[in-house]
Amino acid sequence: MAAQTYQNLDFTYGPIADNYKLPEYELKYNRLWKISQQEIDNHIANYSDASYVMPPSIAEWPGNGNMNNGEMFVLAPYEDVNNNGIYDPENGDYPIIRGDQAVFFMFNDENIEHASGGEKMRIQVNAMAYAYDAPADSALNQTVFVNFEIFNLSNNNYTDVYLGSFVDFDLGDANDDLTGCDTILKMMYAYNATNVDAQYGISPPAQGAILLNHNLSKFMAIYTQTAPFNFPENAVLYYNHLQGLWSDGTPITYGGTGHGGTTPTDFMFSGYPENNEGWTEIGEQVTPYDIKGVMSKGPFTFNSGDLLCLDLAFPFARDYSGTNLTSLALLRQRAQTIQTHYDNQSYDCIRSTLSLNKPDMSSLNVNVYPNPSKGLVNIHISETTPDMQIEIYSLLGQKIHKAKLSSELTSIDLSHYSGFFVYVIKDSGIMKAHGKIIIK
Repeated sequence: MAAQTYQNLDFTYGPIADNYKLPEYELKYNRLWKISQQEIDNHIANYSDASYVMPPSIAEWPGNGNMNNGEMFVLAPYEDVNNNGIYDPENGDYPIIRGDQAVFFMFNDENIEHASGGEKMRIQVNAMAYAYDAPADSALNQTVFVNFEIFNLSNNNYTDVYLGSFVDFDLGDANDDLTGCDTILKMMYAYNATNVDAQYGISPPAQGAILLNHNLSKFMAIYTQTAPFNFPENAVLYYNHLQGLWSDGTPITYGGTGHGGTTPTDFMFSGYPENNEGWTEIGEQVTPYDIKGVMSKGPFTFNSGDLLCLDLAFPFARDYSGTNLTSLALLRQRAQTIQTHYDNQSYDCIRSTLSLNKPDMSSLNVNVYPNPSKGLVNIHISETTPDMQIEIYSLLGQKIHKAKLSSELTSIDLSHYSGFFVYVIKDSGIMKAHGKIIIK
């Protein structure tokens, strides 16, 4: 189990690696990468111009990891313009982002002792927060998106897995808020309890968090530090909240404060406060508070080597001529607009593997056949040296095979694998060639 809230850390910066103490590891990964599509477009148009000065956002993009340190070969997505399998923007390669401006970052749960007390999962997360410059579209212009690519780089097949997003909304004055969820829109939200907020003034806004690419399985609000409504303090309680259970292990029940009733439910406060319909905090006369919430998806199986994609959106809505409740109604409208926008994109739950899937362009003549293969792969090289070897990696950077190349023709049996793989040919530890292998 791995969780992150405030200073309670189960994650730290960077990708999964063999050696986290290398000075170059911290230097490269203890940071964020902020970039705009305008910078990318300018780079594409002018990279070959002698007067062009490449911005750090392009030059320092973490396209490739250090496979010699057990890192993934491809980290941040990029277009491999020159087909050489390496991110080299001086030759025209460029980052691939979503939106008009993005921030890329990576974190893992292995290189840190878990404050929750949960056992390490060996999880790596590649994340991209992004937004659009769309002044003509208020819904899109006032929404922040986040894409998470979550990799199981352990040797464990995890079952009964829940993936959750914890949000502390702090909507203006944080102590006068209420919360709820919309199961149809797959959204949890916060709204002001009255039509006046200490920071926003009259007609305060509403804020949401949408699970864009999964159905919502659970939503629960966190009330106070008093059991059983208390904030999670250990791994068991975190896992309880992901499953829609209180700290005493009992499920959410419909009505009241969601505890001690007779009808179990998966979603707290799923009604419509603006219409005075269903189960709401206003209807239950809940005292406004500094609301926090957890929405989750599960259970599911997360096998070794699997990739899980999570897309979130955080829409904002304020009805300046209305009330706190009409702002909530506007938020629901905008949430539908945002979901429709997302559904019309061509996003897929895969990393950009463009640089892995290009033919080798080095001076070393390498022929891999048959490719695709049913398992037996022949590798013919124009010339070999005594220190030449081949390494085979999964797309997640896991080394599955290593062999010495002692002749021009080498056969490798990969029949117990399937999927896409990367071969790397090294001479005295220096990479000389690489390419893809497909095993059916």
